[in-house]
Amino acid sequence: MLEQQAKAIEAQLEATRRRLEAVQKRPATQQGSQPYYQYNSYVPYAYPSPPYVAPSPEEELASLEDYRRELDEEVKGVEARIEELKKILEGK
Repeated sequence: MLEQQAKAIEAQLEATRRRLEAVQKRPATQQGSQPYYQYNSYVPYAYPSPPYVAPSPEEELASLEDYRRELDEEVKGVEARIEELKKILEGK
């Protein structure tokens, strides 16, 4: 199960890397054309949501790089746990 989880995280990380590379390669005039998904924080009932404001290409790039770092850390944790479990199984 952990190996499957690690593979899924690695696939997600690779997709994020490809997206980041695509953003970095696009000309500045095209960078704002892709949708950027932003989660709104909780807004009490009966209040309208604030209008969506697309981030600048620099903000999107910074966000994607932060996300990639988080995924890298998660992958490292999963890989470490896989190694622990393999050592436990080898000892039996």
